[in-house]
Amino acid sequence: MKIGLFGGTFDPPHIGHIELAASLLEQTGLDKIWFLVTPQNPWKQGRALSSDHHRYAMVDISLREKPGLEASDYEFGMPKPTYTYKTLRSLRSSFPDVTFALIIGGDNWASFDKWAEYEEILHNHPVIVYPRPGCPVETPEAVRQIIVENSAPDTILPHIEIAEGKVYDISSTEIRRKVAQGTSIDGLVMPGVETYINDYALYAETKQHKV
Repeated sequence: MKIGLFGGTFDPPHIGHIELAASLLEQTGLDKIWFLVTPQNPWKQGRALSSDHHRYAMVDISLREKPGLEASDYEFGMPKPTYTYKTLRSLRSSFPDVTFALIIGGDNWASFDKWAEYEEILHNHPVIVYPRPGCPVETPEAVRQIIVENSAPDTILPHIEIAEGKVYDISSTEIRRKVAQGTSIDGLVMPGVETYINDYALYAETKQHKV
């Protein structure tokens, strides 16, 4: 089995995340994609996250009508902040018969050589890169050029897959801002997520979050 790992804080997950993953599942030959809800992204330690169980619940709600896409809380039991190479080491040990592919955007790929133990990741796992606008890597051709310039072709190039995917002009930051301002987020998140956010007063600056 081959499982793609789509990691993020998902605070909250939005339709851009879901539709991108559905597209990648269809075009890459993956059997499943796990939305790996991370407790703490090492690059985002300056902002307090919503609780793990709220973010996991919102992802789970988002994926209920999406076959092949699953919410995963695998990282919740790992030390914080979580690092991708440590998660992948643990997954290889826990699921030796599964091939785990890392799914990242072109912006993350452009700085991938700054990730902790990135060479270990490339040596052990396929990487699926999807282009994103507004970052140094915007097209499949540009991603390939980064690989050619900065990688060891004989060992790394076969593990890199360039994927297409519709990119939505939506961000979790913008959604949180809209909620704080009392603006509807209908159409930006999957059905049920806006209700969940309202029920637990998430992102509302004047309300105390429910647990």
